[in-house]
Amino acid sequence: MSTYLLYEFLSGILILGGCMPKVKITLDGWRCARCDHEWVPRYYYSADRSMVPPKVCPKCKSPYWDSEPKFRRRAPQEGTP
Repeated sequence: MSTYLLYEFLSGILILGGCMPKVKITLDGWRCARCDHEWVPRYYYSADRSMVPPKVCPKCKSPYWDSEPKFRRRAPQEGTP
């Protein structure tokens, strides 16, 4: 068996009998309350196997990503300078 075919076999590409079946995978992630960005963290668990919340949102970099803002900026009304 050549090295290339062995690599394909070990990586799961070469399967006897047809294509690889597809499955749904569900992951837990986080959502920023400020910018509504959703992401899956790279590291899920701490030493005691509990989820560790991230310190900042990766998009807006807000350290308050898990709390709603007290005031939302209103859209400018038409007709006002």
